[in-house]
Amino acid sequence: MSRFQHVVAVTLCAGMTAHPVLAMSTDEACAQMAGAAESVMKARQNGIALQKVLGVANNPQYASGKDGFRAIIMMAYGKPRFNTEENKQRAIDDFRDEVQLYCMKLEN
Repeated sequence: MSRFQHVVAVTLCAGMTAHPVLAMSTDEACAQMAGAAESVMKARQNGIALQKVLGVANNPQYASGKDGFRAIIMMAYGKPRFNTEENKQRAIDDFRDEVQLYCMKLEN
């Protein structure tokens, strides 16, 4: 596993392995999803291939959160890539907040 894959895997699944989702509050669970979304969009904005990111999410050890993470990946890779660092960071921030807001709305 490359360094990138390891970083994405740890970020995507830290909450799933460290704290069962059912034991988390909505805010905590949605914050975890926002963190995953941020990492995935960073990969997207830095030109990391979709195949590599999906390969990490499809790892059997992360099966418990696979569907949700796959949905985040697909959403991120449906967004445009940008050239300037300012625009890349704005896309990352906006996507992170979009996912967290969506998650929180689902719970209400």
